[in-house]
Amino acid sequence: DRACGDGPAEADGPGPADWTEGTPAERRAAFAAFRRRDPTAARAALEAGFRAEKAEIRQSLVSALEVGLSEADAPFLETCLDDRSAGVRAAAQRLLPCLTRSLLASRMAVRATAALAVTSKRKLLGGTAHTLTVTLPEESPTLARDGVEPQASARPGGGTRARLLQDILGASPLHALAAHPPRLWIELALRSEWADPILEGLLAAIRRERDADWARALAGVLGEAYAGRLSGIRRTNPLRALWARAAALLPQAEWEGLVEDAFRAGEAETVLAHLGHGPAAFSARFTAAHLDWLAAVTRGSRAERDALAKTWLIDRFAERALPDEDAAAAAAAILTRLPEDADERLRGQLARLAETLELRAAMRREFGSPFTAGESARG
Repeated sequence: DRACGDGPAEADGPGPADWTEGTPAERRAAFAAFRRRDPTAARAALEAGFRAEKAEIRQSLVSALEVGLSEADAPFLETCLDDRSAGVRAAAQRLLPCLTRSLLASRMAVRATAALAVTSKRKLLGGTAHTLTVTLPEESPTLARDGVEPQASARPGGGTRARLLQDILGASPLHALAAHPPRLWIELALRSEWADPILEGLLAAIRRERDADWARALAGVLGEAYAGRLSGIRRTNPLRALWARAAALLPQAEWEGLVEDAFRAGEAETVLAHLGHGPAAFSARFTAAHLDWLAAVTRGSRAERDALAKTWLIDRFAERALPDEDAAAAAAAILTRLPEDADERLRGQLARLAETLELRAAMRREFGSPFTAGESARG
């Protein structure tokens, strides 16, 4: 799953001037550059000669519409759902859910609300009881046209129809569920026998739309459930893993704050789960907090040190940390103070961490590149 607007790497740089000539890669790059300059004119030019293009080119150029994608592209992409090329159809099926007012999004919204319904009833002693009714969808040609078909292998949480439900929710606009607050949908889903496909579908939709309110609700409810604050929900490793994936959708400062709380709580397994996700570059504050946590864990029990070594997250931290002299010195001190009975794998990881941070700090001194939170921390 990707967020809408995460354009293809080929579109990052300027392409050749003429998008109608050259290799498929050159044409894609040139068309992407055209889209950046004038999205409307680029789409109109593509439509004019689209049917005469070979399937490979049609697929490549439709995918490039991700650059500058807007609701104005929806009618053309809708026609691509009936293209004779499966690749073109797949490209349109991937882009149309990003356009939350498109016809495809509307069809998905209808399917989502047909599959999930909340009924509310007044309690005798006050308050309201809510119930989630789930109606699993059936496969159909119209659903397949929109890109939702049975998968070759079923995932945990149900069979083919459960996976159809997951994919429908993943492609449906979140405004389809506006009748109730995000938290209510999520809590009811968590208690449902179809929790896995519903929550996976919501996770995909939140990631695609980058909706911070839904992300906060999902991470908040799952965090409470894992902490044992929601009755009837078992604290399991899959629940913790889902919470970590949901938390990674939070704004960076909020994600870092959540993980810092886990640092202070000494919950090593929770910390490791969250560090497997999150931003590619850490702020200076979080880098320092992470190093303090590493120091505490490496001086703690052998079991915690061994668990840390198995994750290989230290190597990834070396690339994500914001490097400065203090960070490099802290990493070197952690290595120096490592107990003699520490696993050699862990010792090697810490040695690489210290070396990498020192190298990146030296590069910053040499080239004078200032970093702040949110910027790339790569040397």
